[in-house]
Amino acid sequence: MKLPIARLPPPSALLCIEATENSNMYINEIQDKHQSIVAYIKENLLDNKNLSIRGLGGLCEVAHTSIIRDGAFGNTKLAQIMSEHGFEAGALALNGFNAQTTWLVIEHFAFESKAKALGAKRLARTFGAFGIHQLFEQIIKPKTKAELILEQAQQLVNLEREQELLKIRSQEHERRIALIEQHREQALEELEKLPFSTEPASPLTVPLRGSQRDRDKINEIIRAVAQRDSIPYGKLYSKAYKQLYYREHYDAGTRAKNSGLSKIEQVEKDGMTGKLYAIVSEIYV
Repeated sequence: MKLPIARLPPPSALLCIEATENSNMYINEIQDKHQSIVAYIKENLLDNKNLSIRGLGGLCEVAHTSIIRDGAFGNTKLAQIMSEHGFEAGALALNGFNAQTTWLVIEHFAFESKAKALGAKRLARTFGAFGIHQLFEQIIKPKTKAELILEQAQQLVNLEREQELLKIRSQEHERRIALIEQHREQALEELEKLPFSTEPASPLTVPLRGSQRDRDKINEIIRAVAQRDSIPYGKLYSKAYKQLYYREHYDAGTRAKNSGLSKIEQVEKDGMTGKLYAIVSEIYV
């Protein structure tokens, strides 16, 4: 249910609430993945507590024959990795995969193989080598009730600590926004106080250049001033067009409206970019 606008909390509170909710959702998602993977591995364990080759294929979301086929590893790179660690294809196909060999296969399909292997990529990103070893440790040696309670308590402590950090960061973020807004308002006030000149821009103020080059330079100056003083591009351009009108009796807005072009396109079409560039350089640089 949406709350009325008048009752919404301040931006910092919204940021903190959103970050906390995202954090909780992420933790819950990891826990769900953890439980489903534990259940899947349990269902695909051999009698010796190793993961079957079909189970490993399903875990990585690849065909089990891409791991081992006809007593040989599915590709040269995987064979090289396994042989470097002293593992043979025939023995693994028969005896299954322990925590180390399971991770080696996941790592290969996640980072080195050209296969999609979405399961391997998710496992590598979410759990990593240490996490996979922990999964096997949990399955082979289930934790005691006291260990589980301690682990949950530690998770709560970590979550509270993370929420406190998010709160501090959101407060700092709000403070910076307030400073930027204050600086922007001061810059706008100073901009409005600048008097309009009734004199035409001197052609010697800035050397006139090609039309496209002038347009690029105009954009560069406007962009730099807008970022520096936190003033919208539109206000800066508007002031420059007013100066062009007062000095050169050239109404870019009316001409652009009649032609259907943008103001800067109209200025460029009429060969006025050099004079606009001179004005922008004079009032903003």
